[in-house]
Amino acid sequence: MSRIITFLLIVYAIPLFGQQESSERCPVWMLRLQTTKEMKVIPYKDKLGNYGLKSRDNDSIIISAHYKKIIYNFNDTNFIVQSNDCLFGAINLKGEVLAPFYFGTYYFNYSKARNNFGNILACPVYVDFMRNETYFYFVNQKGECIPSDYHPCPANIPIDNANISKSLEYIQKAEEALIIDRLSAVCFCNEAIAADSLNPAVYYFAIRLLMDNNALKNGKENFLEYEYYYSWIEDCIQKGLLVETDNAKLLSFNQYKKFFYKHYIPDKILYNEAKKEIKRLKKIVKRDN
Repeated sequence: MSRIITFLLIVYAIPLFGQQESSERCPVWMLRLQTTKEMKVIPYKDKLGNYGLKSRDNDSIIISAHYKKIIYNFNDTNFIVQSNDCLFGAINLKGEVLAPFYFGTYYFNYSKARNNFGNILACPVYVDFMRNETYFYFVNQKGECIPSDYHPCPANIPIDNANISKSLEYIQKAEEALIIDRLSAVCFCNEAIAADSLNPAVYYFAIRLLMDNNALKNGKENFLEYEYYYSWIEDCIQKGLLVETDNAKLLSFNQYKKFFYKHYIPDKILYNEAKKEIKRLKKIVKRDN
């Protein structure tokens, strides 16, 4: 992927909040795939210490052992692997590459509650020469980002825009604009909202655009330059909560709400309201999953 610096071998990237949508954070690959009794395709190790895949039923080799690690298994059909030169990629049982090998991490979308169930998410080490602490996004076989509600593409990443909606077009423009002009980014967010005001994802992105990418993300300091946008962020939180119906995504909105009313505009009533709702939604999401 263009403009991604590629010199770290162990990758981690932790989004600002522990919200459901961002809970699939880029992991540190410390362990190999753990075999469970449900798996019919399991990893095996050869005499040289390389890993491949075999059938559990008859011990027949499916993928020969030439990987450093087998990391993730999705329904015994697709796998995240690490090559001997420390690149990460995704393959199927035919050995076909589903996502190109690169210095970054991949994982599968295991949540049926979210869009693109089973698709591959990428988390590069660096995006546009900056350490990636926010972005994980769906990729196609070429490694291009597939824009998706709740998962837009970061700036300067190749995009597969074959089926992009009008609202996502504006969201992508906002992402690009944020690098040089915050006000233009907000304007593009408002265009996205106007294009699809009943889509909660446009409000979520608008909130995330500033709260995940500005100097306030640690909640330790207030910079006057951001106060101009407080009422706009607040409005997006309120409208997003009104139109969102999915419990996992409502959890995300409420975690932003909690953070906002603790660090941006202190309000104990709204902060506690969000805190109580988070506790309730966590139980529901856990049960649903």
